[in-house]
Amino acid sequence: MLGHFNYEDQTHPERPDRIRVIYKRLQEFGIIDRCYRVKARQSILSELEDLHSPKHLRMMAELSSKKPDELTVLQENYNSVYLHRHTNDAALIAAGSVVALKLSVLDGDRSFDLVNAKPARYHCTSQHEDRFSEVPRVVIIA
Repeated sequence: MLGHFNYEDQTHPERPDRIRVIYKRLQEFGIIDRCYRVKARQSILSELEDLHSPKHLRMMAELSSKKPDELTVLQENYNSVYLHRHTNDAALIAAGSVVALKLSVLDGDRSFDLVNAKPARYHCTSQHEDRFSEVPRVVIIA
């Protein structure tokens, strides 16, 4: 997740270092020590197909083979979004981890959950794939 960063603007408000800061604060409050960890995993295609078009999923998968200058040009098509070679990896891990944790709750292993997984672009809907979310994690588990 931390490997997904903005090539051009290290001060972008959606920088992934926010995850590290959140984790540090959770440690300071002693919350981390009271948490049960669920193994992070990538989302699988069947969890995404109902939410995203095949074209969008292909585009996301192809990001890993693009050069930084190609990604910079491509990201100009989106609102306040940056793309990185690890964008798809971060999105799949975030979505898959939320699903894994939610399944743990539904199976009765846990009574509540907390996920610190936040790649950029988190305001997406199935009708608007260009808006802030590679994979809308909440919709996937709903």
